[in-house]
Amino acid sequence: MKKFPVALYEPRFTILFFALLAVLISGGAGYNYYVTTRDLAIKTAHHEATFHLEIVKEHVRSRLELHAKAVRALSSLHGLQDVLQDRSPATVTRISDFLYYLEQTLDVDVCYVLDRDGTVVAASNIKEEDSFLGKNYAFRPYFQEAIAGRQAIYLGKGITSGKRGVYFSQPLYLPDNPQPVGVVVLKNSVTTLDAEFAQVKEGEILLIDPHGLIFTSSRREWLLHFLWQPTPEIVQTVRASQQYGYGPWPWTGLKRLEPEWLVGRDDNAQYWVHSQNLPGFPGWEIVFLHDLAAIQARVYSPLFKAVLWSVFGLCFLVAVISLLLYRKVHANTVLQRKAEADLARQNAFLSSVIESLPYPFYVVDAENYTVTLGNALALQGNAPNSITCHELTHHCDTPCDDDAHLCPLNEVKRTRKPVVMQHVHHDVLGESQFIEVHGYPIFDADGKIVRMIEAAIDVTEQRIMEDKLHEMSITDELTNRLNRRGFLVMAEQQLKAARRDNKKLYLLYADLDNMKWINDTMGHETGDGALKDTATFLASTFRESDIIARLGGDEFVVLLAAGPDGGSRERVATRFHEGLATENAKEKRLFPLQISFGVAEYDPKQPITLEKLIAKADAMMYAAKEKARQENGQG
Repeated sequence: MKKFPVALYEPRFTILFFALLAVLISGGAGYNYYVTTRDLAIKTAHHEATFHLEIVKEHVRSRLELHAKAVRALSSLHGLQDVLQDRSPATVTRISDFLYYLEQTLDVDVCYVLDRDGTVVAASNIKEEDSFLGKNYAFRPYFQEAIAGRQAIYLGKGITSGKRGVYFSQPLYLPDNPQPVGVVVLKNSVTTLDAEFAQVKEGEILLIDPHGLIFTSSRREWLLHFLWQPTPEIVQTVRASQQYGYGPWPWTGLKRLEPEWLVGRDDNAQYWVHSQNLPGFPGWEIVFLHDLAAIQARVYSPLFKAVLWSVFGLCFLVAVISLLLYRKVHANTVLQRKAEADLARQNAFLSSVIESLPYPFYVVDAENYTVTLGNALALQGNAPNSITCHELTHHCDTPCDDDAHLCPLNEVKRTRKPVVMQHVHHDVLGESQFIEVHGYPIFDADGKIVRMIEAAIDVTEQRIMEDKLHEMSITDELTNRLNRRGFLVMAEQQLKAARRDNKKLYLLYADLDNMKWINDTMGHETGDGALKDTATFLASTFRESDIIARLGGDEFVVLLAAGPDGGSRERVATRFHEGLATENAKEKRLFPLQISFGVAEYDPKQPITLEKLIAKADAMMYAAKEKARQENGQG
């Protein structure tokens, strides 16, 4: 039998062996725990940053689109262009007061109108010390884009106000003039964005322009700073654009270590860079700088505790090796549970973020359309995985499939891209709501779409506002009848119907005589009353189905369809004379209405354009007016 050296039997070697074994086991367990905790912390941090950036990007995009639609509707308002033709103080004050009303209604900072030279001719802040009235902003890109006929959205710092804001511009046109004659602008502050950005944790969130200049930041001292050191050429370009005033624009001191890491010049703080492009703004990015120290704190704090326990245990050497191994296993279990608890807290945080959204937000299974996750606004009292999206929003058993209501989930699966579309949803009471649906695909590791994130933003009030603005744009403010724009739209439809049904139409063109005499002698208020009386008499004389409009000034038109028993110009003229006689016979009239008119016939067998039909009736009216002058000895 082979004998081992006596030294191997000595207690000190046995103790050393078990001590080394304990060190190896503890080191292996600690390293395994470190790798697991590190990977979990990095994965969780990346998930949080990506999710937070997506939510912030969606909020920013929704706010920009909402005001872009508002300025489009504003540009179509009838009468807004008056100030571009009449710069009198009364007109400037009237339009500025109207812009102030819109400023309060749309909850923006300021509304103003610029002429073709870029000079502000009307502004909602006309009564404030830093009023824009008379200022020239022809150098601003939002003016240059709009005066060229294109809508523009521009982020910058005001030259006059010194405040950062988002500018929304739209060209203004005059009837029969295809070239813009001016520009209307809405300016909204970035206060809401600043407040939202300030809520970020474990880092900084920024909105930067293509030159790297920080426009909005959760860290206020970084506002209008360059994220990284700019070249003199970039500084000169920014200064020449005056987009952010006249400077200076300091540098934050951050330097790139790698494409995804930045380090501070003074404090050596390191940041993990996450970024998302801002849709519709080439070169603009929303950037989240994740603080490396905060990520590492999730890893090292529990690790140091584990190492401390290991060192303490080794002091007991062999006598307590078994206890130390037990403690290590127990410590790993505790740490794992802690990691699970941290993950649960993160999930709770994400749930609170989702729940804090002011609109329904939910996740839909791509296979069976089941809502697997959502906030209270979305679920409406239902539990997750208990109802489909079409049952929830449309109260129907099958997904949407018609052209008017395409299924967002099917469109996301078809295009494999985010989609935005409008739907009519129903709330818990069955009331209809106009909803703007935003859908985003969620892919698995194989690139298959397994779920869809859906956000449903209520735009009912916006639709109502747009409808009201449209109604205002086609209605004459004085007589409450159609204006020229409204008449042209309605009359074209009637001409198409007449051609299709082979029916005749009659166009009566009327002119209120002696309008200048009435205004000069009895005042403009009496003149306005005469125009209102003319509109009232026409409405009471002709049928409700006939189209009555004030083309402008003292000129009115009536488009009549032939009745079941036919018709003629003579019958239209007779009805007009009888109605005018009835109006002039009223006891309270200060003076009789004198109206010249002409009636033109539209024959579908010999069709002509609406413009030619109006011109034909206008010529007949002037012929009748001239004949009346000659008969009265005025020729």
